[in-house]
Amino acid sequence: MKLINPNPFTTRPEIVGTFGVVTSTHWIATAVGMGILERGGNAFDAAVATAFTLQVMEPHLCGPGGDVPLILHDAKRGKTEVICGQGSMPAKATIAHYRGLGLDLIPGTGLLPACVPGTFDAYMLILRDYGTMRLADVLTPAIGYWLNGFPLVERASATIATVADQFRTHWPTSAAVFLPGGNVPKAASMFRNIAIGNTYGRILKEAEAGGGGREAEIERARKSWSQGFVAEAIDRFYTDQEIMDVSGQRNKGLLRGDDRRAPWSCSNSPCSRASISRAWIRPAPTSSISWSRQASWPLPTAKPSTAIPNSSTCRCRPCCRTPTTPTAAS
Repeated sequence: MKLINPNPFTTRPEIVGTFGVVTSTHWIATAVGMGILERGGNAFDAAVATAFTLQVMEPHLCGPGGDVPLILHDAKRGKTEVICGQGSMPAKATIAHYRGLGLDLIPGTGLLPACVPGTFDAYMLILRDYGTMRLADVLTPAIGYWLNGFPLVERASATIATVADQFRTHWPTSAAVFLPGGNVPKAASMFRNIAIGNTYGRILKEAEAGGGGREAEIERARKSWSQGFVAEAIDRFYTDQEIMDVSGQRNKGLLRGDDRRAPWSCSNSPCSRASISRAWIRPAPTSSISWSRQASWPLPTAKPSTAIPNSSTCRCRPCCRTPTTPTAAS
């Protein structure tokens, strides 16, 4: 084996070992994933646990409302697969609706651009079909950090600071979470998100309540998310609240509980070329903190009654930022 290391110091060294490797954009998430491997989990168990922990550690980059593309290789099956965890637009998100609001651009912030969240169900499919551990094994570490706190990274603190006035003035539910005591949390300060921790805790409790095996627990968790209390809370918030966005006006959201029941997940097998079990997860940058890099999305040039296409190339994908929905755990 020949290693490529031209300099004595590099921020991205090559990693060589005999047991396994977990890598992510945050050290705590990486440690959680490595802990899963050390307790006998496989690469897919570790990937799911790492991904949930990243939602805690990097709230400015990913979260429960995001979407995710996944590339997997299972040596036992001998093939590489892709799982699409990218959310489609709600049924009510038609060109006619947006134009009826006087818009020729879809706002990049607020409730209007939000799609059906894809991350949770995608992770559940990986755990069910490729993993070996139970839901509690991969979800408990993230729940613990949400409830007990973690040191906030500098970039998250800086991102919150850029939207602090927006939160205080227009998005009070986001301010309640990300501005504890009305202040921007300092870098390295202990930060908690009890609402999300309790929400995932309730999903886990409902999943374990029905008995049965590992797969049965996962299916109950998927139902709690897409058809249970989580979907109901989102439906209420998006139906009742009018939120300021970059259009300069307050708008209600279009996402509904029924949208979350629509099938969105797909898989295919483009190739098979790896020799060991691997899992790559790249959460999409969807968060309730950050502004979109693009303020608005242009409406497609189609008839007003035509629905905006639900495709992975649609400009209406959730590269948006939406206000925090109040906890669904209460």
